[in-house]
Amino acid sequence: MAEAEATVGRLMLYSYWRSSCSHRARIALNLKGVDYEYKAVNLLKGEQSDPEFVKLNPMKFVPALVDGSSVIGDSYAITLASIEILSLLSQYCLSLESLVPLCYVVFGGQVPRASSSTSRPSKESFESPGVPHGNVAVMQHTGCYSTGRFSTGHNQTQIASIVASGIQPLHNLTVLRFIDQKVGAGESVLWTQQQIERGFTAIENLIQLKGCAGKYATGDEVQLADVFLAPQIYAAIERTKIDMSNYPTLARLHSEYMSHPAFEAALPGKQPDAPSSS
Repeated sequence: MAEAEATVGRLMLYSYWRSSCSHRARIALNLKGVDYEYKAVNLLKGEQSDPEFVKLNPMKFVPALVDGSSVIGDSYAITLASIEILSLLSQYCLSLESLVPLCYVVFGGQVPRASSSTSRPSKESFESPGVPHGNVAVMQHTGCYSTGRFSTGHNQTQIASIVASGIQPLHNLTVLRFIDQKVGAGESVLWTQQQIERGFTAIENLIQLKGCAGKYATGDEVQLADVFLAPQIYAAIERTKIDMSNYPTLARLHSEYMSHPAFEAALPGKQPDAPSSS
């Protein structure tokens, strides 16, 4: 990993190509059209323990988003790391008058492309042009609308929470290494499958019970639940070989995510630190 440094005027994302938490952050940044410099942190080589990275994030987790001397890491919500980054990105955007908050994209709103800022480098935004942001009052974290449509935001956060606290942390690299060392080599594979299947069953049932799905998990626009679901489903298919025929709704959502430019650009195999064979 290159020495941690701050580049004035440009965000830096410390990321690992296979990290699903990093994957979420990349999707969110892509959706907003925010330009950033990619800083690779090889977790398999232990680069998250390098002194320079520990200065950025003492918990030694990725992703970490750096804006000059300001660092957004996992310090207050380890299992909800990407929720922290998404929420603080919203605050970051709010501090720039000409930028529409990221929460209007991730948490359910539509914003016009004309709202992009010239105060920082930018790239093509994948936002859906449409309703001016003043017409969609979105509460950060919950995604609830001022019109009282609480159920939409509730479904979003419940699905995101299942992924962020009920699935992903139970089979992250630290846990899997511990299981293989203490229980036996290869035992982590069965553990991972069990945790993913348990979580996917809950989400599949939740979506069907609530009837909240549209084109995406909680409607016809990309929202918070999708940002969390996409990396988890991708990893389940590509790495854990989960049989998605048991989860028809999630399988359909995966197809939608794979055809969306912001999600496609965030795929692990398209990152600078991904092996050429991925």
